[in-house]
Amino acid sequence: MRPHTLILSAFGPFAGETIIDFTKFKDGIFLISGETGAGKTTIFDGICFALYGEPSGSYRKQDMLRSDFAKEDVETKVVFLFSHRNIEYKIERIPSYMRKSKRGDGMTRQSPEAVLYQDEEILETGNYQVTAKVEELLGMDRIQYQQISMIAQGEFLKLLYAKGKERSEIFRKIFGTGYLYEFQEKIKRRHLSCKYEYSNIQDTLLEQEDSVYIPKDEPEYKIYKEYYKQKHQIPEFLDIVNRYHNRKQKEYEVLREQKEKDEQIWNEQKIVYSRMKDKTEEAKKLKLLIKELSEDEKEAKRQQRLIKKQYDKIQKDAPKLHKKELRVVEIEKQTKQYKELENLVKKQESYQNVKQRYENQREELNQKKEKEQQREKTIAEFLGQTEEIEKRYDELQKEEFRMSVREKQLKELCKDKEKYLKELVVYEKEMKIYEKIRLERRKLKDRLSDWQDQYDCNQAGLLARTLIEGNPCPVCGSTIHPNVAQFKESDITQELLKNLREQTEEIDQEYNTIFSKVRQRKGMVEAQRENLCRKSGKEPENFEEIDQLYEKTIKEYKKVKKAFECIERQKEKIADQRDKIEKSKQKQKSYDEKINELLEKIHEKDILYKEVGAGIFEIKKNLLYKSFKEANEAKQQLLDEIAKTHETADEIKNKREIIQRQEVQIIAAREEKEKNLQELTVWLEQMRSSKEEFIDLKKFESKLNREQKQIQKQTEVLEQLNKQILLNKQTADLMGKKLVEYKEAEENYTLLKDLSDTANGEQKGKIKVSFERFVQSVYFDRILSAANQRLAVMSEQRYYLIRKEENDNKKGSSGLELEILDEWTGKKRNIRSLSGGESFKAALSLALGLSDVIQNKKGGITVDTIFIDEGFGTLDGDSLNKAIQIIHSLSLEGNKLVGIISHVEELKEQIDQKIEVYKDHAGSKVK
Repeated sequence: MRPHTLILSAFGPFAGETIIDFTKFKDGIFLISGETGAGKTTIFDGICFALYGEPSGSYRKQDMLRSDFAKEDVETKVVFLFSHRNIEYKIERIPSYMRKSKRGDGMTRQSPEAVLYQDEEILETGNYQVTAKVEELLGMDRIQYQQISMIAQGEFLKLLYAKGKERSEIFRKIFGTGYLYEFQEKIKRRHLSCKYEYSNIQDTLLEQEDSVYIPKDEPEYKIYKEYYKQKHQIPEFLDIVNRYHNRKQKEYEVLREQKEKDEQIWNEQKIVYSRMKDKTEEAKKLKLLIKELSEDEKEAKRQQRLIKKQYDKIQKDAPKLHKKELRVVEIEKQTKQYKELENLVKKQESYQNVKQRYENQREELNQKKEKEQQREKTIAEFLGQTEEIEKRYDELQKEEFRMSVREKQLKELCKDKEKYLKELVVYEKEMKIYEKIRLERRKLKDRLSDWQDQYDCNQAGLLARTLIEGNPCPVCGSTIHPNVAQFKESDITQELLKNLREQTEEIDQEYNTIFSKVRQRKGMVEAQRENLCRKSGKEPENFEEIDQLYEKTIKEYKKVKKAFECIERQKEKIADQRDKIEKSKQKQKSYDEKINELLEKIHEKDILYKEVGAGIFEIKKNLLYKSFKEANEAKQQLLDEIAKTHETADEIKNKREIIQRQEVQIIAAREEKEKNLQELTVWLEQMRSSKEEFIDLKKFESKLNREQKQIQKQTEVLEQLNKQILLNKQTADLMGKKLVEYKEAEENYTLLKDLSDTANGEQKGKIKVSFERFVQSVYFDRILSAANQRLAVMSEQRYYLIRKEENDNKKGSSGLELEILDEWTGKKRNIRSLSGGESFKAALSLALGLSDVIQNKKGGITVDTIFIDEGFGTLDGDSLNKAIQIIHSLSLEGNKLVGIISHVEELKEQIDQKIEVYKDHAGSKVK
């Protein structure tokens, strides 16, 4: 990459547009010189920013690039034209910075922008996209570019003085060995993960040992305690547990068989005992049952006697029952007459209801007639006030019109008052502005007069210096000069006087404008005040009373208007009431006609009601009961009594038969139970005579209980033993499964630990060099080889850079530490023991060597231009010449262009091709 033109706009210390043309320089060395802080390094920043979107130094960020000297409307921008492989490119790039908003007076952040051109055609756009495309074209990123082509101020000293870890991080970025570091870390993570898994399984196995129980009196207990909680004797511990389990399992089987035999004998005896006990209880129950059956037999005979008495009573009451049956027949014969009577009663009730309905209608009509009469009276009274209402209506109509006119006048007056007050406020504000401008104008005029006097005095003093006695004065023409004006030092210049005069003229114009405006506003305010006084009849200090008068008038107007509306409604009501009184008279006449018709109908229904009543009286004379309902109830009562008598007779008959059957069943059951009791008594006697212990069942029961408790104890012992065996068995099985996982994890852990220690340089007894450090040390050796070729020349074959194989403290990673070999003493020493000039030589050699190695590593990279920033001020004359020779030889390698930043005067004399940067209060410039 070869630069052609760099254009910086409002960038760094450069306020305006600065153009740097690199095409003027031929192959070889060119110098960028200038004062400290003038902006020499900013030129490199501009190139690096154009290519990669970031400046060259690690201490300058993108948001620091905006020039503080630039005007607000000047855009911060970098344009860089360059060629690469005979193809011309142009980059336009704008950084992120705070600029004035295009809308309003605020500030806004400018977003970063970038455009890449190839032969005047857009190749790529976008901040990150252009950076990626440049990396693709040049074949290197910003860090590699800085190490190869742009050795920034102080940056290459970092590599010289860096510790092994810091140098490794630098090489990781430059040579891209991060993937090796990731490989090491991945192996270490896998190793630690496997170690964690291995430890977890081991801890789990040791925790499970707590679940194993072997009592102290067992023969395996001593060996069990020896292996308990021993990390590396878990298999032996598990073997002891299995041996103990097998022995206890055999003991358990022997005890279980003995318990089963004892249980079998006990169960047989228990069966015999239970049978004897059941039979004894059964005999007792039979005796009680036989006794109960004898009592039941006696009760049945007593019931038989009671039933017979009831049956005899029913036979005696049979004639009464026959009379009731005859009465029912007679009631049934009179059913037709009762039906006829019921119909007549309903007919009579119907006449009575109709008659009552007519009476209600007549009463209702009478009430309506009375209401109409009362309404007619009320309307007549209202119509008597007609003349008074019309007179009141005329009065209120006139008053309402008068108040309406007054309200409008006052409302208009209030508006005029508000308009006057607003104009007055504006006038007062303008008066304040006027006073402010007037005072400022007065001050400027006074200052202008003072400055003019001072300036004239100075001019007179200057002229007086040129006067010669005897020669005429150019002002008055006198040849005698008795009182010569004295010159006084003053800062008042013609330019300052001119500026002040222009300010005075501007404020005069502003004063005249505001004065005219205030005078016009004052005339308007006074005219409005006079008009308001004339209309309201009040002085200006009493203008507030206008609003009070308006409010009072509004209230009175509303009151009059409300009264007028009320009297207006009453006037409209008069005609309506006259129609209503006529309609009321017609309604009263209609009500009288309807009442007369209803009286005739009531008389007719009364006659029919009396005729039906006579027929009812004739039928009732021959009936047993007053009504069909009463007769029907009497009939139903007789039928219920007859049915109940028959039901009672049937019930007594059925009960007598049931009791007779029960008596027979009770006798049969008693005889059967007596027979069973006799057989059971014989069996019990035979059993007692067969075995003595059956004679006393309580003693036999006590013996069985003792044997049962013994069996329960055996069961508890077996359950406890079985529980312990099962727990130990489960634990042993789990530990067995975990032991397989444990052995696999142990193998993986051992393998990965060796691999991780090797890759990360952590093997005991060996040099601590990681896989990445080993690869980086190969690059470092190449860098040192290239660097020593230049350092040997600059130090007259005295100094050589040497890579230390191992750290002095033998702690931490090795392989990238640096020391210096002094051929004059034949000894190696710390790199920091070099002087300032020697350090610069070593750092420059190291940086150039690094540039060579990176170029060789990247293969097709073409480096046409190299920039070196500062450091030459620490060299003496001879060292400076040798350094220039090295740089000159570097420029001859492939016709390279080498740029040096320095303020050293000797370099200005030795290097003809220059860019000079100078600064002033308006920013930096280039020539």
